[in-house]
Amino acid sequence: MSTLDYMTTSQVAQVLGVSRQAVLQRVEAGSLKPAHKLPGQTGTYLFDPADVCPTEPRGTAA
Repeated sequence: MSTLDYMTTSQVAQVLGVSRQAVLQRVEAGSLKPAHKLPGQTGTYLFDPADVCPTEPRGTAA
């Protein structure tokens, strides 16, 4: 899976209908696990769409 296949925090927030801060709180609480974190102190989290939208089959994300 290339980085183009992952979702950003903002995209996850939009799909879930919550704020970016709510997504970050879910990550901190352990209820949402990012697939990757980009380097740096404020590196962006990247999420696997299948983890965010479990009903979406892998390989069909737009």
